[in-house]
Amino acid sequence: MQSHLVFRPKFKKGNSMDVIIYFSGMHYSHTQNYFALHDALNESGIDTHIIVPNSKWGFSSLDFIEAYEISIKHRSKVHFLNNSDAINFLRSNRHKVALLGSNFRKGNIESRDISASKDAGAYVIQVATMPVDFYPGPADEAFAISPYFYDVMAGGSGLPGLKITYGNCILWDDVTHNIKIKSRELLCQKYDLDESQPILIWTPDPVQCQHENARKIYERITGLPNVLIKLHPNEWRRHKADRVGGRWSFEVYGTKDKPIRVLQESDAASALRNADYVIGYQSSIGMETSFWKTPTIYVEENDPNNLLFNESAKKIWNHKYCWAGWSIDVNEIEDFIKSKPVLTDQDYQKHNSKILYDTSRNSIDILVERVKELV
Repeated sequence: MQSHLVFRPKFKKGNSMDVIIYFSGMHYSHTQNYFALHDALNESGIDTHIIVPNSKWGFSSLDFIEAYEISIKHRSKVHFLNNSDAINFLRSNRHKVALLGSNFRKGNIESRDISASKDAGAYVIQVATMPVDFYPGPADEAFAISPYFYDVMAGGSGLPGLKITYGNCILWDDVTHNIKIKSRELLCQKYDLDESQPILIWTPDPVQCQHENARKIYERITGLPNVLIKLHPNEWRRHKADRVGGRWSFEVYGTKDKPIRVLQESDAASALRNADYVIGYQSSIGMETSFWKTPTIYVEENDPNNLLFNESAKKIWNHKYCWAGWSIDVNEIEDFIKSKPVLTDQDYQKHNSKILYDTSRNSIDILVERVKELV
């Protein structure tokens, strides 16, 4: 499929625009959120361009983006560039504000994007897309999730000396206007699920985290009926796949007794919205599922080998990791699901109020308001 996206910057040096968005790493499962931010800024009268990274931590081809079938507006302002061309684009085009990522920096972009935007005269805001992995550079401001996470950012040192605006997380906004699968029925049809039974989503960690206990749990959970496997974002990027001979985790650790259903990342938001339960062991996705009113069941939380709940992880999270759902022994999983436990709207609101800055507003709206003050 031929794309209408721009392959190379077509601006002469010195061209002026209001805003450039560049996240050197983009999450496959949240592509619609990045473009929703781009749309919202342009539709507010702010001339905004977005750089889509053509890299391991972004997208390997335009065909992959097209596969999402999202409604990309303002296509002349979308630029699919590798890291080097992205830096040149930032430095060569004057812009008032740069919205840059806060993670995927170490060993990748480092702070070169920040320096390039500053050279072009921009006010630089680093936007948090994860609670923990915030790598601060010489930016002017941080757009952070909430005070709750302040002391877990930047390795626990916080962001001293950096102006902070709190505004939730743009990847946690429930963006639905460009998602194809809009119902439980359509999800079941695509993945051959039984609509009358609980839909389960298993969220394993990447291959390098699959120690012996994790492997046993992986096989056990994938043996349950009506389960979809949501692979870790890094596994989709084939990060460290060489450790398992280039194979996928479900090929190595998944059940051999039943068919395996692997969720496409482009369907992740739809699946999380329409599933009955998310099941995790070491994945931190449980913190997010409440935004779609889907509870998370953690198994073997007290396992000393559990990389999310062991003593080392508790220090990283400063004992603040939390989720809306339950913690059980893996041997109880079948009976627990059969009992059909539920959470109330108040349960979800309690969790969201703890970790968000403002539960009444979308993060994208808050960020757009902040940009309006600057341009």
